[in-house]
Amino acid sequence: MDDATDTPLSDDDAHERLVRLADELSADAARCGNQRARTALQAGGEALYRVAELLRIGIAVTGKGKAPPR
Repeated sequence: MDDATDTPLSDDDAHERLVRLADELSADAARCGNQRARTALQAGGEALYRVAELLRIGIAVTGKGKAPPR
């Protein structure tokens, strides 16, 4: 997946991107020395994991994972 293009993302690509962003936030939180910032980054990562899980459930229910036609 190339993040720099204007090509529509499939549901699977969007899920993968959300998980990657959540992983990045969680890793940043682990390195953060400020408690408020660490808590905010952890919460952001957890929220993205939840959104990714909801998307995964939606993909499973609809059976779709391909980019919509233009």
